[in-house]
Amino acid sequence: MDGTVDDLNVRELRENLAEHLSRVAAGASLVVTSRGQPVARIVPYVMAEARRFGFMEGQIAFLDADEAVPMDIAASIAAELDPPA
Repeated sequence: MDGTVDDLNVRELRENLAEHLSRVAAGASLVVTSRGQPVARIVPYVMAEARRFGFMEGQIAFLDADEAVPMDIAASIAAELDPPA
């Protein structure tokens, strides 16, 4: 049942909650509807990977006080701060 997506209404979910949660735990995704309109999606829970201290090492550089910001970076920052109208 891995990766399947099924629609079910609120009443069906309520009446068979344990069964539907077992399906989700096995990899299924469910779209819950109310009066024919989608209102929620139930998907399997994925554990977040723990970040270790220093995981960005070598990917971030700091400028020394006497260094200028490169022009392309300065232009990008300026564009985000003052977007064109």
